[in-house]
Amino acid sequence: MAVIKKISFACGLFASVLAAPAAAATFIGDSFEGSYRFPHVGNATVQGGSVRVSPVGSFTFVTGRINPTANIFASSVEITFGGSGAYRAAEFNGILLRNLSRSNIAGLIFDPSTTLSGFNQGRLSFTSDSLLFNFAGLSINASDRVAANVLFVTSPVPEPATWSLMIIGLGAAGFAMRRRRERGSSVFKARQGRCLEASA
Repeated sequence: MAVIKKISFACGLFASVLAAPAAAATFIGDSFEGSYRFPHVGNATVQGGSVRVSPVGSFTFVTGRINPTANIFASSVEITFGGSGAYRAAEFNGILLRNLSRSNIAGLIFDPSTTLSGFNQGRLSFTSDSLLFNFAGLSINASDRVAANVLFVTSPVPEPATWSLMIIGLGAAGFAMRRRRERGSSVFKARQGRCLEASA
C-alpha cells in the first residue's frame, strides 16, 4: 500500500510540473541592435550600435532634423522625434530593431496612443527577431510619438528547472516500481519454497 502511495505521489508531482506555466516572455535582459534603413530594409544608412534592455534600451538615430529615438521596453516599443520634417517616399524609410538574444517575436501591434498622423498597423512589420517601423512619406512634428506592443511565442519546451523536477518525479516513480517488483519477487520465491517443502 505504501508503494502505491509513493507511485501516486510521484505521478502527481510529474503532472503538476507539466501543468506549471512558463514565465511570461519579455525583452528584459535582451541585447538589441538598432539601425536606420533607407530606401529599403536591406540598406542601413545609420547604425545605432547595440544596447541591453535593462529595463529600457534606447537608440537615437541622427537623420537630419528629425532624429528619432526608439525606446525598447519589456513588451513594447515607443519612438519619439527630436525635431520636425518629412521623410521621403521609398519602399522603406525607418527603423529596424533586431533582437540579438532570442528569436521569439510573434507579433507587433499598433498602439492607439500613437500621435503621428498617417502611421498605422500597415507601417509595422516584424520577423522572429526584428521589429520594423516605416515612416516613408510621413510629415513629423517634434511632439509626435509612435507606440507598438510586442507579442511573443510561448514555447512548449519546459525550462531547465522544470526538466529537473520532471526527472526527479520519474526517478521516484521508477524506484518505487522497482522496489515493488523486487518485493513481489521475494514473496513469490518464499511461497514457492513453502510449496516445495509441503510436497516433499
